[in-house]
Amino acid sequence: MNLARGSLKNGLEELNELISWLIFDQKIKTQVGFEPITPRDFDDVINEVTKASGILSKKWQLEKLEKEGVIDNAEEEMKNLEKENQVNPLGW
Repeated sequence: MNLARGSLKNGLEELNELISWLIFDQKIKTQVGFEPITPRDFDDVINEVTKASGILSKKWQLEKLEKEGVIDNAEEEMKNLEKENQVNPLGW
C-alpha cells in the first residue's frame, strides 16, 4: 500500500510541476500527502485486533470490532468466515 501511495505521490507532484511550468512558465514544487482512509480511532482498534490475531479467538476479535463500531454484526461476520473457510479451506 505504501509503495503504491509513494508512486502516486511522486506522479502527482511531477504532474503539478509540469502544469505550473506550462501555465506560469516556472516550475513550482508541491507536496502531496495522504490521510488515513479510516478514522483514527478505527485505526487504533484495527491495530489492536490485528495484534491479537493468533493469540485471541476470531470471535473475540470480531466482537471487539463490533463493540467499537467498525463492523455491524460480529455473529454474521463469524458465519461469513466459516462459509469462506468451507469454500476455500486453505484461505486463498
